[in-house]
Amino acid sequence: MTSQERIKIVLGGGVPDRVPLCETGFWPQTIERWKKEGLPEGDPLDYFKMDHISGISYDGTFRLPGKVLEETAEYRIETDGYGRTFKAWKNENYSPPQYMDHLFKERGQWEELKKKLTPSKDRIQKDLKAQYENLRKRGDFVFLSPDEPCWFVLNRTMGFENGLSKMVEEPDLIRDIINTHTDFILEMCNIFLSEGMKPDAIWLYSDLCYKNGMLFSPKVYRDLVMPAHKKIKQFCLENNLFWIYHCDGNIKELLPLLIESGINAIQPLEARQGNDVRIYKKQYSNKVTFFGNISADVLSLDKERIREEVESKVTAAMKGGGYIFHSDHSVPPTVSLENYKYAVELAKDVGKY
Repeated sequence: MTSQERIKIVLGGGVPDRVPLCETGFWPQTIERWKKEGLPEGDPLDYFKMDHISGISYDGTFRLPGKVLEETAEYRIETDGYGRTFKAWKNENYSPPQYMDHLFKERGQWEELKKKLTPSKDRIQKDLKAQYENLRKRGDFVFLSPDEPCWFVLNRTMGFENGLSKMVEEPDLIRDIINTHTDFILEMCNIFLSEGMKPDAIWLYSDLCYKNGMLFSPKVYRDLVMPAHKKIKQFCLENNLFWIYHCDGNIKELLPLLIESGINAIQPLEARQGNDVRIYKKQYSNKVTFFGNISADVLSLDKERIREEVESKVTAAMKGGGYIFHSDHSVPPTVSLENYKYAVELAKDVGKY
């Protein structure tokens, strides 16, 4: 059974030969450590005999000219196609960019910027079709990853402080941005389909939660975000695509709303933020596929703790299908090669149907 076949069965509510085994993020320092511990050259997923899940995307920016504003031996400050100013660190720490400023601040700017969100084939990398075909030959599960509409507001265009304030103070503006962007990403998806690059799923990344819950109220989600999410779901239904949703933080309050909107899977279920797949499985059964929740913190501990983590979560979440093995975010260099391999082998053993 290929990775594509196995993962599609799970997302469709079925039971495959075993739980899919996926990992989408190893820190560079983790790979460096593992090579010293015996990891051979090549794709780590092949070494662990895990499933391949691969993404394709496009240029979803306003296509503004980027420029470097400052550069030192430690960092570089630059602007990007969204108009964001950010600091990117040059050291070996696996650190996200530090966003310092966003171009878009007021309503008047939106009327000009929205004109730049024009769907077009030239937003797609020219050699992407060849890459896509190679992924298909390997049997990968392939997803298309556009910007999620609300994340487009909070991360890409306005920034958290301004964006969250505008959601309350100027909901009509935010609604227009979200709706315009939703139409844009769905038209870009149509271009992929017309170019013969049909993915298995749309995967949206959007960290709408933090350690204590949602960044805004369920009422605001229903008013501003849910209509766009349901439109995306309808597109997926019409084109036989699955919908995977990534959200960091404590998702307890957001999860039922996402299920109502129609997601097929939720990822990565950060354990350190209070998410527990054993509890969620009891609450939601097979209404959604759970993707992750294997604590990277526990993977850094002894094998007894790792066994309890993997066995208890995999056996609980895999009942009737509906679970994909994955860390609860990404794999840091505190995790040894021996420990990670042990966790994967345990998951293979207890994850058989």
